[in-house]
Amino acid sequence: KIPLQTMLIAQPPSHNRTCLHWAAWGNASLSLLRALVIGNPEALIRKDKPDKGNRTPSKIYRRYYYPGECERADDKEGTSTKEKLNFLESSTKRWIQHRLRLAIHGAVVLYFREQSLTPFDKNDRKRVKIKPRPWYIMSILGYFLQRKMQPLLLLTLSFVGQDAKVHGKKRKRKAIR
Repeated sequence: KIPLQTMLIAQPPSHNRTCLHWAAWGNASLSLLRALVIGNPEALIRKDKPDKGNRTPSKIYRRYYYPGECERADDKEGTSTKEKLNFLESSTKRWIQHRLRLAIHGAVVLYFREQSLTPFDKNDRKRVKIKPRPWYIMSILGYFLQRKMQPLLLLTLSFVGQDAKVHGKKRKRKAIR
């Protein structure tokens, strides 16, 4: 039996993998995957080393527990591999959207509250070197922020990362003669 201290000191190479990577690779139970995601959601998007596959936990799980085995229950909870894969993929998608919202909100606060830039001002945009389209979106959010419209700012941010495509009739292009 190896003493615990020796195991902790040994530190085998992790190849940039987190506990969630190892749990996905080892086909851990859904309850353990949930606990690891709650504890460190950033691990959902972290990739291991490029020479080791450059994979996220959901890609590791997909590779080692392929769709052919998705229907059978494979743990004590009776959870199928398909349920686990769906959990990892949906958690990853939600975390990316949440992280994007946080980054945009942070940028808006930085530019329009801390640096006191003026929304829609062309000179301010050029000074901070932001292209016109992102500046326009940030200006709208900055306008809400400066006018103390926090609920409207947060509501607008809630749409970031969502699929906002409208499927309508496509216009036909006229042939040039």
